[in-house]
Order: sequence, then structure tokens, then C-alpha cells
Amino acid sequence: MSHVSYEEADRVAQQVSDELGSPGWLCGVGVELDGGEGYVVSVRVVGERDVQLPERLHGVRILIRIRELPRAFHSPPG
Repeated sequence: MSHVSYEEADRVAQQVSDELGSPGWLCGVGVELDGGEGYVVSVRVVGERDVQLPERLHGVRILIRIRELPRAFHSPPG
């Protein structure tokens, strides 16, 4: 496995971000350091989603990170 540079991962992150657009369930797309292979692309989504992305794009691994909304956002106070 080759070591992925930040610049390579950043280019892939931008491509993924452009393809996904800005749906309400998307928290963001970024670059993370992964000790095993350099940098990876992280796609953060709200809740369980069936996000159709390849496992790798141009040799860069893509990870889906699921975020849960705080309970306060799920129901009105009271």
C-alpha cells in the first residue's frame, strides 16, 4: 500500500464534495491522517445513510463517519 499525501487526499475530498453537493444529511467532507496509509477522505453524515461511494477513489480510501444529532434536536423541549 502506498503512502497517500495530504494533497492527493485533498483533491479526492474536493471531488467527492462536488459530486455529493450539499444535501441536508451531509455534515462535511474532509481529510484525516490514517497512520497505516497516510491520509484518507472522511465523509461525515447525520444518522444511518446509504451513501453510495466507492471504497477508494484514485487510490485514496474513503471512510463514512456517522454522526448522531444530540437528543435535544430530535424532540421539542418540554
